[in-house]
Amino acid sequence: MRGPAGRPSLGGTDVRSVYRSGTRHVTGVATVYVLRGERQGLRVAVAAGRRLGSAVSRNRIRRRLNEAFRRVEKELRFGADIVLVAKSGAEAAPFDSLLVELRKALLDAGLLAYDGIRNGSNSN
Repeated sequence: MRGPAGRPSLGGTDVRSVYRSGTRHVTGVATVYVLRGERQGLRVAVAAGRRLGSAVSRNRIRRRLNEAFRRVEKELRFGADIVLVAKSGAEAAPFDSLLVELRKALLDAGLLAYDGIRNGSNSN
């Protein structure tokens, strides 16, 4: 699993810890697992399972989710460990839809600083 460029990534043990102890937030394009802790920093992993298609497709999905997270991360108000698990609709979904879905999941997790996305508006 990889995290967005320039961002510390979670290792396998840490990912399992987030799965086991974190909260789960399901969207149409990804399942977002969040574990808030004492840590101030932010660590992220993006996973795309083999059932989503070829390596080319999975890499495209990971790149899209990484970029969506990169655009949303400056709006986060807490440090956390986050695992984004791609769903089958992530590759074909419009990029704005990825941003909206990711913001909704992070808002439900209590990580966003504001509630400007509930109506579907996009700040970018």
